[in-house]
Amino acid sequence: MSGEYCECKESDEYCESKVSGEYSDCRMSGEYCECGMSDEYCEYKEIGEYCECKDSCEYCERSMRGDYCEYKESDEYCEYKESDEYCECRMSGEYYECKDSDEYCECRMSGEYCECKESDEYCECKVSGEYCDCRMSGEYCECGMSDEYCERRMSGKYCECKESDVYCECRMSGEYGECRMTGEYCECGMSGEYCECKESDEYCECRMSGEYYECKESDEYCECRMNGEYCECKESDEYCECKVSGEYCDCRMSGEYCECGMSDEYCVFKENGEYCECRMRSEYCECRMSGEYCECRMRGEYCEYKGSGEYSECKVSGEYCDCRESVEYCECRMSGEYCECWMRGEYCECRMSGEYCECRMRGEYCEFKGSGDYSECKVSGEYCDCRESVEYCECRMSSEYCEGKVSDEYCECRMSGEYCEYKGSGEYSECKVSGEYCDCRESVEYCECRMSGEYCVCRMRGEYCEYKGRGEYSECKVSGEYCDCRDSVVYCECRMISEYCEGKESVVYCE
Repeated sequence: MSGEYCECKESDEYCESKVSGEYSDCRMSGEYCECGMSDEYCEYKEIGEYCECKDSCEYCERSMRGDYCEYKESDEYCEYKESDEYCECRMSGEYYECKDSDEYCECRMSGEYCECKESDEYCECKVSGEYCDCRMSGEYCECGMSDEYCERRMSGKYCECKESDVYCECRMSGEYGECRMTGEYCECGMSGEYCECKESDEYCECRMSGEYYECKESDEYCECRMNGEYCECKESDEYCECKVSGEYCDCRMSGEYCECGMSDEYCVFKENGEYCECRMRSEYCECRMSGEYCECRMRGEYCEYKGSGEYSECKVSGEYCDCRESVEYCECRMSGEYCECWMRGEYCECRMSGEYCECRMRGEYCEFKGSGDYSECKVSGEYCDCRESVEYCECRMSSEYCEGKVSDEYCECRMSGEYCEYKGSGEYSECKVSGEYCDCRESVEYCECRMSGEYCVCRMRGEYCEYKGRGEYSECKVSGEYCDCRDSVVYCECRMISEYCEGKESVVYCE
């Protein structure tokens, strides 16, 4: 309601208001939000900013223009509390200091830089609207006294890796260079040049315009993506993958045979539009075809699970079906076809157009199959993902709903002006509401909401998108960016414009 406010009931929930099919959190234009007599917090929106206060032993974190955050019952600013938590402030040109812990200090400033502590983590700074890891504008990135890597994204420069066993990733103007080595660094040229890998056992991946790169004599494979060029494999035990004239092939050129190196495997491409046979050593066979099933000869079998811990990858009619890594997952993306992946207690993810997803999990449809796993289907332009019982049911459909066959829980997403409700037994659903979606997945993990200019309204027992009491965090998308607080005791990653990410767990930090 424009210019009005919403009244909450005298309950422990928060105040909500339905306005023209949207979902709001007691937040109108220029008015206060009056919540009921409860222990919830009051949210006030004024000129694009907000202040959230708790009526309990929590703190009030305030994001104002040029102001800092003030703890409730405390005289400190932007510092740690009396624990291993953190205080994150968003100011103009300021930064905050980290206490003596094993975590790192995240700085979000304008033109400043971030210093890492003597820990095993790295320092991440956000500078001038970009996202970087230990990086400033036009400067080198310096990591702390650790074995981590420093990721740099610049224009025309390169990235230096520390003397560790981690790889150095460089991202330049429209290019991508990745070298994995020991104590060396990756020199990726500018646009149109090629990438040289050091003498290591890893591979170098470059994506350029019209050029190709050479791989060293290692045990890895050389992946080339070019425009009309071809890829030469070294004398290794792997295969050579090339991208030729807008297509994607495995050891194959346009209309020609594919010549691999002096190894025990060969790639045969048939010119009549059929399939490609690759013979490899305990590797997987990746085939790309047109309109047919992918017959990858992994010991004479089709593109399915092969019992010895390997999967194959098939490309069918412009999409791809990827069944990789045994006892993990099968991801199928096709148009009008279905993928037959045989697994052990995992789920099959299928994407199809206009039809139900027939994921061959013992010949059944895209439903819960009794052994604790779900499948993912694409239905009428969207997809419904009800994977992994006792975790979450994710539905993204148009005027349809997704039912997950688990006792006492299912996802009911009513798309026409409805919202995403909590379904009784610790599970949450994901709904798509008027072009956006609210994702409350994994009962005791995180709540991810992405709504247009609104807060995260995931029914996590009447709370907002925030910490839910068991060491887990929530994920919200606010004003074009997102705040991702995932994986308890791991990290909280926030990428927002003027909002904040709230993490409430000892020895956990929010970046």
